[in-house]
Amino acid sequence: MDDLTPKVIGATDTTTYTPGSGATRKITRVTYMLGALGPFVAEFPDGTLTDAAIRDAMAEKARALQLHT
Repeated sequence: MDDLTPKVIGATDTTTYTPGSGATRKITRVTYMLGALGPFVAEFPDGTLTDAAIRDAMAEKARALQLHT
Protein backbone atom coordinates (compact mmCIF):
# COMPACT_ATOMS: atom_id res chain seq x y z
CA MET A 1 0.00 0.00 0.00
CA ASP A 2 1.24 3.49 -0.82
CA ASP A 3 2.14 6.01 1.85
CA LEU A 4 -0.87 8.32 2.12
CA THR A 5 0.40 10.54 4.92
CA PRO A 6 -1.51 13.84 4.59
CA LYS A 7 0.33 17.14 4.32
CA VAL A 8 -1.25 20.57 3.76
CA ILE A 9 0.85 22.56 1.31
CA GLY A 10 -1.20 25.74 1.00
CA ALA A 11 -4.48 27.57 1.41
CA THR A 12 -6.09 30.42 -0.51
CA ASP A 13 -9.16 32.53 0.23
CA THR A 14 -11.12 33.33 -2.92
CA THR A 15 -14.56 34.18 -4.26
CA THR A 16 -16.31 31.88 -6.71
CA TYR A 17 -18.97 32.79 -9.24
CA THR A 18 -21.95 30.53 -9.93
CA PRO A 19 -22.93 30.68 -13.62
CA GLY A 20 -26.64 30.99 -14.19
CA SER A 21 -27.55 32.55 -10.87
CA GLY A 22 -24.74 35.09 -10.82
CA ALA A 23 -24.25 34.46 -7.12
CA THR A 24 -20.81 34.70 -5.56
CA ARG A 25 -19.55 32.98 -2.44
CA LYS A 26 -16.37 33.09 -0.43
CA ILE A 27 -14.42 29.85 -0.05
CA THR A 28 -11.05 28.68 1.21
CA ARG A 29 -9.20 26.25 -1.06
CA VAL A 30 -6.78 23.99 0.76
CA THR A 31 -4.15 22.20 -1.33
CA TYR A 32 -2.68 19.03 0.12
CA MET A 33 -0.65 15.93 -0.69
CA LEU A 34 -1.23 12.33 0.36
CA GLY A 35 2.26 10.92 0.52
CA ALA A 36 3.68 11.46 -2.98
CA LEU A 37 0.19 11.67 -4.55
CA GLY A 38 -1.44 14.96 -5.41
CA PRO A 39 -1.77 17.78 -5.16
CA PHE A 40 -5.44 17.59 -4.25
CA VAL A 41 -7.76 20.50 -3.46
CA ALA A 42 -10.57 20.70 -0.91
CA GLU A 43 -12.94 23.67 -0.87
CA PHE A 44 -14.53 24.99 2.31
CA PRO A 45 -17.35 27.56 2.29
CA ASP A 46 -16.70 30.70 4.33
CA GLY A 47 -16.75 29.93 8.05
CA THR A 48 -16.45 26.13 7.78
CA LEU A 49 -12.67 25.71 7.72
CA THR A 50 -11.46 23.87 10.81
CA ASP A 51 -8.61 21.45 11.52
CA ALA A 52 -11.17 18.66 11.82
CA ALA A 53 -12.76 19.55 8.46
CA ILE A 54 -9.37 19.45 6.74
CA ARG A 55 -8.50 16.11 8.36
CA ASP A 56 -11.88 14.68 7.31
CA ALA A 57 -11.45 15.82 3.68
CA MET A 58 -7.95 14.34 3.49
CA ALA A 59 -9.06 11.07 5.11
CA GLU A 60 -12.00 10.77 2.71
CA LYS A 61 -9.70 11.22 -0.31
CA ALA A 62 -7.23 8.66 1.11
CA ARG A 63 -10.06 6.13 1.54
CA ALA A 64 -11.22 6.73 -2.04
CA LEU A 65 -7.69 6.21 -3.35
CA GLN A 66 -7.28 2.99 -1.35
CA LEU A 67 -10.50 1.60 -2.84
CA HIS A 68 -9.03 2.03 -6.32
CA THR A 69 -5.74 0.23 -5.63
